[in-house]
Parts: sequence; C-alpha cells; structure tokens
Amino acid sequence: MQSAPPLAQDDPTIPPIVQVDAIWLTQLRPTGKIRIDGKGRRRLVKARVKRPLLLALGVWPESGHCVLLAWQLAESEDEAAWLAFLSALEAAGIRGENGLQLLIHDGGAGLCAALRIVHFDAPTQRCLFHKLRNIANALHLPEGLSRRERTRQRKAILKDFRAIWQAKRPATLLRRYRQVVRCYRHTQPAAVATLRRDFRATIAYLSLETKHPTWPRAFLRTTSHLERVNRRIRRRARAASAFHSDQGILAMISQEAAALTAAA
Repeated sequence: MQSAPPLAQDDPTIPPIVQVDAIWLTQLRPTGKIRIDGKGRRRLVKARVKRPLLLALGVWPESGHCVLLAWQLAESEDEAAWLAFLSALEAAGIRGENGLQLLIHDGGAGLCAALRIVHFDAPTQRCLFHKLRNIANALHLPEGLSRRERTRQRKAILKDFRAIWQAKRPATLLRRYRQVVRCYRHTQPAAVATLRRDFRATIAYLSLETKHPTWPRAFLRTTSHLERVNRRIRRRARAASAFHSDQGILAMISQEAAALTAAA
C-alpha cells in the first residue's frame, strides 16, 4: 500500500472520520505480443485495462481539514483487495481506541465483505448519495409516459425517500421511513427493498450527531469530500488518457495528496 504519513505532520491526532472509496483508471499493459513498426523496430503490443485505485481520506469535521491517508492499486474491488487495504489502515493505527469515530463507505459488495472482517472499533456509515442513487435505479415507472412525465414522477417519488434522512430527530426519521415503506411497498417493491437493505447503516451518523452537535452533517453522511478528490484525479487521468506504469499512477496520486495537504 502506498500512503502519505498515516497522519498529517501538523496534526498528530487520528482523524475522527475516514471515508473510503475506489476510482477506476486506465493503464497500458503489455500483452506479450510483438509488432514491427514502420521503421522495422520491434515494439511491445499494449492493451488498455481498467484498474481500481483504493483510497482513504481522513476528515476533521470541526476544521474541515482533509488528508489523503492511503492509496493502493488493485486488480479489482473484490473482498481480498479491500481486506488488504483496510487491514493496512487498521495496522497504521486507524482505530476507534485511537480516535476514529466513523468510517463512511459506498456500500460496495467487496468492501462490505471486508468490513465484516476488519473491525475498526467504530461505526460504519453507508453513503447516502450512493444509497439514494441505488434507490433511483430501482424505481419502476409505467410504460408510455413522456420523458417529462417520467422525470416528474421520478423526482416526486425520490423526494419522499430523500425526506427520510432530512429529518432532524431520530423519531421523525423512523416515522418517515415506515411511511415510505407503507406507501410504496406495492407500487415500488424494488425501491423499497433497496431502502430496507442495510438501512441501519445509513443512520449511523445519528449517534455521532448526539455527541457532536456542532459537526456539519456534510461530513457525517456521504463520501462527498473524497468524491471531490476523485474528480481531481479523473481530470488528471483524462489528460493522460492512459498510464504506462504503476509508478506513473502512484506519482500522480502522491502529487494530489501533497496538493490537498498544502491547501488545508
């Protein structure tokens, strides 16, 4: 695993919030075949392959300070890849006993499987942005609707689902949850099933709000701050089109990590 210093040099504490996610990048890899170029030279034939870059971002909600803690190139986002990455984070001291209070993730199958093995001694929060996107993808609308009508109905239904997590009080949130399940369980069974699946993981932030009422919700419920880092990386990746080596990818990430720390 490639990483920055486990903690920012000017902040010796463990980040209370850690966000984890992966971004897919294109790399050129030799296929084992040889071609002859126009000048008669032997050249390796390379193919474009997609590889995930696993990332962990440390966040301090009171100050808004963010540090890219670690990154690792993998072959897939399966359980084994995430298990190796999360185990290295935990071994570096990212644990509840040292100050970690919440780990936020996107709910990917491999990542969730790894989280059942690596216990950081801290709650895990399912990213609400990804949860709502999954619910939107599960919606079923009647055939024959115009594009405008489909958009209108989709927005109206999602507004009811989104309102669950807009509640300020836990009792209100749970009441809205039950209302949505009753209202849509027959007309939108797939969306309701998606809502109910790991619902408890979407409300882990509530206990943290009780402990730290001044912490903004924006830091507690989504991987949005890590997504901003991902957008920067995607811009670099588009400019490069494809990376020729692991070293090129890791050098680019090191530069982005340094820029993020310098901007804090």
